[in-house]
Amino acid sequence: LNVSALDALVMQLDGLDGSAASKWCEDLRCTSGAIACIANLLADPEPAVHGPALMLVAMCTCADVDAACGATLSMLREAGAFRHVCNHLLISAQPFTVALACAACQNASLDPPTVVELLEESGVAERLSQLKGCRQPAIVQAASAALANLERTAALMAHALASVRRLQLHWRNTRHRRAIRR
Repeated sequence: LNVSALDALVMQLDGLDGSAASKWCEDLRCTSGAIACIANLLADPEPAVHGPALMLVAMCTCADVDAACGATLSMLREAGAFRHVCNHLLISAQPFTVALACAACQNASLDPPTVVELLEESGVAERLSQLKGCRQPAIVQAASAALANLERTAALMAHALASVRRLQLHWRNTRHRRAIRR
């Protein structure tokens, strides 16, 4: 897949809305190897490929573009895409690439398993915080939104974990009381 073909895919998706965009994303998910190919393009040695690949990831993981973006997120996560997104976020010197990596993180940060992966990547939250203070408005906006989503999802996950722990404790106490009564 060359850069112009990748750009054409981005332009095609960008020209769609509503159910047509969702259908396009569904077709992409159903095309054997397409999601893995996009994930691999994120690590391509040719820098010109990174922008369009990040744009596809950001667009296909956006609920406003694809109603079933969770399925795409899952497939991208399984293909290792977010490790590469994090690399672009952490080391890229290209403002456009950083903005697109922030946008991809923003959408991915709504998916709890992906949040775990992003939080495991050293420095992602710190980098997003740092980028909130840069002079590029697109980066500031995307980094702020990504960090807010990351924090919100992490808080929801912590709340869910605390609820599970309370239920486990309640179950153990109930089981212990039943054992004593016997």
